[in-house]
Amino acid sequence: GLKQLYKHMEDAAVDMSLALGASVIVDRPHLSASSRARPIAIARSRDLPVVAVVFPNEGWRTHAARRFEADSRGLPLEHWLKAARRHQQDYVTPTIGEGFDRIITAEKCRREIVSLSNRGS
Repeated sequence: GLKQLYKHMEDAAVDMSLALGASVIVDRPHLSASSRARPIAIARSRDLPVVAVVFPNEGWRTHAARRFEADSRGLPLEHWLKAARRHQQDYVTPTIGEGFDRIITAEKCRREIVSLSNRGS
């Protein structure tokens, strides 16, 4: 179905971008090791490093409220609470054993980007 098509399109876009020498950020929840395996395998097939960026967990209620306030898509808060609770239950913290070279916090990632940007100035 469409979900498989989207996955194949995403894989192709990641692979082509890496082949062209671009850095790639796969901005998706990837709650489990199995959901993270595809983009890791694509990068590994090109002998490229893979970094996981872990965002702070402020709880499913806070996440749902922010999502609802940002763009509810016309759905009630209860929908977002249910989705956020399910995501929280399904989440497994990334590990080096999955194939990551590094696992860093979002804040550390932000600091590294700022540092790299300042070097170019």
